[in-house]
Amino acid sequence: EPPADWFAPYSESNMPPKVHNRVQALKKIPGTEQEKYEPGVVNQDNGDGTFTVRWDHDRNEENISRKNIRTLAPRYSATELQVGQRLSGIVSRLAVFGAFVDIGTTSKSHAMLHVDRMGDDVDDPADVVSVGQALNVQVHSIAADGHVALSVDGWNSGNSGSSSSSSSKCLAVWIPL
Repeated sequence: EPPADWFAPYSESNMPPKVHNRVQALKKIPGTEQEKYEPGVVNQDNGDGTFTVRWDHDRNEENISRKNIRTLAPRYSATELQVGQRLSGIVSRLAVFGAFVDIGTTSKSHAMLHVDRMGDDVDDPADVVSVGQALNVQVHSIAADGHVALSVDGWNSGNSGSSSSSSSKCLAVWIPL
Protein backbone atom coordinates (compact mmCIF):
# COMPACT_ATOMS: atom_id res chain seq x y z
CA GLU A 1 0.00 0.00 0.00
CA PRO A 2 1.55 3.35 -0.99
CA PRO A 3 1.71 6.11 1.63
CA ALA A 4 -1.37 8.34 1.97
CA ASP A 5 0.58 11.37 0.70
CA TRP A 6 3.21 11.89 -1.96
CA PHE A 7 5.58 14.69 -2.98
CA ALA A 8 3.77 16.03 -6.03
CA PRO A 9 5.80 17.76 -8.74
CA TYR A 10 5.54 21.52 -9.10
CA SER A 11 2.54 22.87 -10.96
CA GLU A 12 1.65 26.55 -11.37
CA SER A 13 -1.85 25.77 -10.15
CA ASN A 14 -0.62 24.39 -6.80
CA MET A 15 -0.60 26.50 -3.67
CA PRO A 16 2.91 27.45 -2.53
CA PRO A 17 4.31 25.69 0.52
CA LYS A 18 3.78 27.24 3.94
CA VAL A 19 6.34 27.81 6.66
CA HIS A 20 6.99 24.52 8.55
CA ASN A 21 5.71 22.37 5.61
CA ARG A 22 7.71 19.24 4.79
CA VAL A 23 8.96 19.39 1.20
CA GLN A 24 11.40 17.89 -1.24
CA ALA A 25 13.55 20.50 -2.94
CA LEU A 26 16.17 20.40 -5.68
CA LYS A 27 19.64 20.56 -4.16
CA LYS A 28 22.96 20.74 -5.95
CA ILE A 29 25.26 17.82 -5.12
CA PRO A 30 28.54 19.35 -3.85
CA GLY A 31 31.51 18.90 -6.16
CA THR A 32 29.34 17.95 -9.15
CA GLU A 33 27.06 19.53 -11.72
CA GLN A 34 24.24 17.19 -10.63
CA GLU A 35 21.14 17.99 -8.59
CA LYS A 36 18.65 15.79 -6.76
CA TYR A 37 15.55 16.22 -4.64
CA GLU A 38 16.26 16.15 -0.91
CA PRO A 39 13.85 16.31 2.05
CA GLY A 40 13.57 19.45 4.13
CA VAL A 41 11.29 21.93 5.87
CA VAL A 42 10.26 25.40 4.69
CA ASN A 43 11.57 27.95 7.20
CA GLN A 44 10.56 31.15 5.40
CA ASP A 45 8.61 32.49 2.43
CA ASN A 46 10.97 35.14 1.05
CA GLY A 47 8.16 36.90 -0.83
CA ASP A 48 10.04 36.86 -4.14
CA GLY A 49 9.11 33.37 -5.37
CA THR A 50 11.82 31.70 -3.30
CA PHE A 51 11.61 29.86 0.01
CA THR A 52 14.24 29.19 2.64
CA VAL A 53 14.46 25.41 3.08
CA ARG A 54 16.29 23.69 5.96
CA TRP A 55 17.70 20.36 4.74
CA ASP A 56 17.02 17.29 6.89
CA HIS A 57 20.44 15.68 6.39
CA ASP A 58 22.73 18.57 7.43
CA ARG A 59 20.35 21.21 8.90
CA ASN A 60 21.79 23.85 6.54
CA GLU A 61 19.46 26.37 4.88
CA GLU A 62 19.20 27.41 1.25
CA ASN A 63 16.91 29.68 -0.77
CA ILE A 64 15.03 27.60 -3.35
CA SER A 65 12.80 28.71 -6.24
CA ARG A 66 9.15 27.58 -5.98
CA LYS A 67 9.43 25.56 -9.20
CA ASN A 68 12.15 23.43 -7.56
CA ILE A 69 10.00 22.47 -4.55
CA ARG A 70 7.71 19.44 -4.34
CA THR A 71 4.96 19.65 -1.74
CA LEU A 72 3.04 16.91 0.05
CA ALA A 73 -0.31 16.15 -1.57
CA PRO A 74 -2.91 13.48 -0.80
CA ARG A 75 -2.99 10.46 -3.09
CA TYR A 76 -6.23 9.77 -4.95
CA SER A 77 -8.00 6.64 -6.15
CA ALA A 78 -7.06 5.50 -9.63
CA THR A 79 -10.77 5.03 -10.30
CA GLU A 80 -11.02 8.85 -10.33
CA LEU A 81 -8.98 9.06 -13.54
CA GLN A 82 -10.78 10.35 -16.63
CA VAL A 83 -9.79 10.38 -20.28
CA GLY A 84 -8.25 13.75 -21.10
CA GLN A 85 -7.24 14.43 -17.50
CA ARG A 86 -3.86 16.11 -17.17
CA LEU A 87 -1.54 14.80 -14.46
CA SER A 88 1.97 15.28 -13.23
CA GLY A 89 4.08 12.28 -12.31
CA ILE A 90 7.56 11.43 -11.14
CA VAL A 91 9.81 8.74 -12.62
CA SER A 92 10.24 6.30 -9.74
CA ARG A 93 12.34 3.56 -11.33
CA LEU A 94 14.03 2.63 -14.60
CA ALA A 95 14.05 -0.82 -16.16
CA VAL A 96 15.50 -2.12 -19.43
CA PHE A 97 12.00 -2.08 -20.92
CA GLY A 98 10.91 1.36 -19.73
CA ALA A 99 10.30 3.71 -16.80
CA PHE A 100 7.86 3.45 -13.90
CA VAL A 101 6.04 6.73 -13.17
CA ASP A 102 4.25 7.60 -9.91
CA ILE A 103 1.15 9.61 -10.84
CA GLY A 104 -0.11 10.01 -7.27
CA THR A 105 -2.74 7.28 -7.17
CA THR A 106 -3.37 4.89 -4.30
CA SER A 107 -2.81 2.01 -6.73
CA LYS A 108 0.17 -0.23 -5.93
CA SER A 109 1.19 0.01 -9.59
CA HIS A 110 2.99 2.98 -11.04
CA ALA A 111 2.55 3.98 -14.65
CA MET A 112 4.83 2.22 -17.13
CA LEU A 113 6.34 4.09 -20.04
CA HIS A 114 7.61 1.47 -22.47
CA VAL A 115 10.97 2.13 -24.10
CA ASP A 116 9.46 1.69 -27.57
CA ARG A 117 7.13 4.61 -26.79
CA MET A 118 9.88 7.00 -25.69
CA GLY A 119 10.78 8.26 -29.13
CA ASP A 120 12.59 7.28 -32.29
CA ASP A 121 15.73 5.17 -31.84
CA VAL A 122 15.58 5.08 -28.01
CA ASP A 123 17.14 1.84 -26.78
CA ASP A 124 17.82 2.78 -23.17
CA PRO A 125 15.21 4.59 -21.03
CA ALA A 126 18.07 6.31 -19.15
CA ASP A 127 18.87 8.19 -22.38
CA VAL A 128 15.46 9.91 -22.18
CA VAL A 129 14.33 10.06 -18.53
CA SER A 130 15.90 9.80 -15.08
CA VAL A 131 14.68 8.76 -11.65
CA GLY A 132 13.11 11.73 -9.91
CA GLN A 133 12.27 13.54 -13.16
CA ALA A 134 8.83 15.17 -13.22
CA LEU A 135 6.64 14.52 -16.26
CA ASN A 136 3.40 16.10 -17.45
CA VAL A 137 1.03 13.46 -18.78
CA GLN A 138 -2.55 13.17 -19.96
CA VAL A 139 -4.91 10.20 -19.64
CA HIS A 140 -5.22 8.91 -23.19
CA SER A 141 -7.60 5.97 -22.65
CA ILE A 142 -9.01 3.68 -19.99
CA ALA A 143 -9.63 0.07 -21.04
CA ALA A 144 -12.39 -2.12 -19.61
CA ASP A 145 -9.77 -4.45 -18.07
CA GLY A 146 -8.26 -1.65 -15.98
CA HIS A 147 -5.36 -0.66 -18.24
CA VAL A 148 -4.94 3.09 -18.52
CA ALA A 149 -2.85 4.66 -21.26
CA LEU A 150 -1.29 8.10 -20.76
CA SER A 151 0.19 10.32 -23.43
CA VAL A 152 3.36 12.33 -23.04
CA ASP A 153 4.59 14.99 -25.46
CA GLY A 154 8.08 16.32 -25.99
CA TRP A 155 10.33 13.39 -25.09
CA ASN A 156 13.03 14.35 -27.57
CA SER A 157 12.84 18.05 -26.72
CA GLY A 158 14.11 17.52 -23.18
CA ASN A 159 11.09 19.45 -21.91
CA SER A 160 8.42 17.05 -20.74
CA GLY A 161 4.90 18.17 -21.38
CA SER A 162 5.52 20.53 -24.26
CA SER A 163 6.90 20.14 -27.72
CA SER A 164 6.63 21.65 -31.14
CA SER A 165 6.07 18.13 -32.43
CA SER A 166 2.50 17.00 -32.87
CA SER A 167 3.27 13.36 -32.02
CA SER A 168 2.35 11.87 -28.66
CA LYS A 169 4.04 8.97 -26.92
CA CYS A 170 2.02 6.56 -24.83
CA LEU A 171 2.45 4.85 -21.48
CA ALA A 172 0.21 2.38 -19.70
CA VAL A 173 -0.57 1.80 -16.05
CA TRP A 174 -2.30 -1.27 -14.61
CA ILE A 175 -5.01 -0.30 -12.16
CA PRO A 176 -6.49 -3.20 -10.18
CA LEU A 177 -10.29 -3.02 -10.19
